[in-house]
Amino acid sequence: MAEAQRTHLRTIEGPKGKAEIFEILRSTNADATVGGEVVDYEIVFNNQSQTVRALGEASLVAEELAGR
Repeated sequence: MAEAQRTHLRTIEGPKGKAEIFEILRSTNADATVGGEVVDYEIVFNNQSQTVRALGEASLVAEELAGR
């Protein structure tokens, strides 16, 4: 399987701290000859991370964690 691409999308700051959102893009095919990608979103807060499937959900989780 191809290595995942991790892209920083945004940082949300609030009274509880800073939460960062990353887009994780990975191929679903071992040889990458046929198109197929999966996109997940990772939220990193206080050196812990969690992954969700939708950007909107990632934003809501990050805002809640940051205290906004």
